[in-house]
Amino acid sequence: MSEAISMLLDTNVWIDLFDGNRPMHLRAQALLSKAIEHDAEVFFYVTSVKDLYYTLSRNLKQQARRDHGAVLPEDALSSETIAWACVQSVQELAAPVGIDFSDVWLAGMYRELHRDFEDSLIAAAATRCKADVLVTNDECFLRHCPVRAMDSADALTWLTLQAR
Repeated sequence: MSEAISMLLDTNVWIDLFDGNRPMHLRAQALLSKAIEHDAEVFFYVTSVKDLYYTLSRNLKQQARRDHGAVLPEDALSSETIAWACVQSVQELAAPVGIDFSDVWLAGMYRELHRDFEDSLIAAAATRCKADVLVTNDECFLRHCPVRAMDSADALTWLTLQAR
């Protein structure tokens, strides 16, 4: 591989990576493994870790509620501990892309193409870090994304071809 490939992973890809109950879990794992294997630059939007923490912690607490009829104190502690560990893993696996007012401005420019503000901020982050591709498993976002975007499966194929 002559030039480093770069990709920004959307929040849903990080959630897929760490939540084994999600349908795209194995694809997200395979993508990140291939990215590491080929020394790709992997990025995350700094606000994604907040959503990752919240979603994983909530899902684990919901599972505890289904299993025990309630969220016991030890379930809550375990859920939060696991979610924190996943946030730390993201920081070890990828580089953060910060946010400032220029991202809000650029998201506003993307509004006519994609009306979801949060997704437009993710697209602005991909632009900010000059990612070759934004990886998202959000079908609606893929159809209207203002930057080059692929789902995990397509990104895995693309990465494999680029790395030859």
